[in-house]
This record gives sequence, C-alpha cells and structure tokens, in this order.
Amino acid sequence: MIVVDRANAQPIEVRVTSRDGRPIGWLDAKMIPGPGAQAALKTRLARARKPAASLDRDAAAGASAKTAPGAQGA
Repeated sequence: MIVVDRANAQPIEVRVTSRDGRPIGWLDAKMIPGPGAQAALKTRLARARKPAASLDRDAAAGASAKTAPGAQGA
C-alpha cells in the first residue's frame, strides 16, 4: 500500500508518535486491550510474546544450524 495525498496524488509519509512527540517504530509499540475488550482478546493479548527482533535471531540461528558442517546427521 502507498498512502497518497488526495489533492495531488503524491505519496505521503505516515508516522506514529507518542503523546510527547517521540517517533514510535513498530518494535516500540505493543497492543493492549481497550476498555470494551472481550475476555478472549484480553487473554490472547496478555500472553508474553518474544519481540520480533528476537524471533528473527532465533530463525537465523536455526538456519545456521541446518547449514553447519556435520549438522546433517554425520
């Protein structure tokens, strides 16, 4: 998706900032249930999850182990 200005169809940059104006990246944010959330959503969002960066490291480590010499049932 590309977000564009309706007036001139030029791409625009969408940014998320904290209330004090700091830029927030996707790794800096997390979802929490709002006041009207159902119990199932509260339970799902309460589960601890690894940050995406650590998931990427885990995946890379797994790929390295598969390609390491002797890792294929020597």
